[in-house]
Amino acid sequence: MSRDEEFLISVNKIIQGNIDNSDFSITLLHEELCMSRTVFYNKIKSLTNCSPIDLIRQIRLRKAAELLLTRRFKVYEVMFQVGFNDEKHFRHLFKKQFGVTPVEYQNDSGNRISQSQI
Repeated sequence: MSRDEEFLISVNKIIQGNIDNSDFSITLLHEELCMSRTVFYNKIKSLTNCSPIDLIRQIRLRKAAELLLTRRFKVYEVMFQVGFNDEKHFRHLFKKQFGVTPVEYQNDSGNRISQSQI
C-alpha cells in the first residue's frame, strides 16, 4: 500500500469517526493529521481532485445514502447522524449529488435494490 493510500485511509477514518459532529471542520482534520492547512489542502486536492470540504461533504452524503437505504431512520434522523443541522441545506446537497431528494432516494430504494440484483 502506498503512502498516499495510507493517507487517504487515515483521512477517511477521521472523517467517519466525526461524521455526526456538525462542528467538525477542515481545521480539526488537518490538525489531527499534524499537517499545515496548505499542505493538507494541496495533498487532498491532488489525490482526490476535490477540496477538503467537498471530500467531507461527499463522505457524509454517501453515509446518508447508505443509512437511507436501510429504511430504519427518518430523513431528519439521518441528517443529524451525518452532521447536518439544516434540513433545507441537506436536501439541496443530497439532490445535487444523487439527483433526487433524500425522501425520493429512500422511497425508491426498493426499486434501486431490485434493479441492481438483476
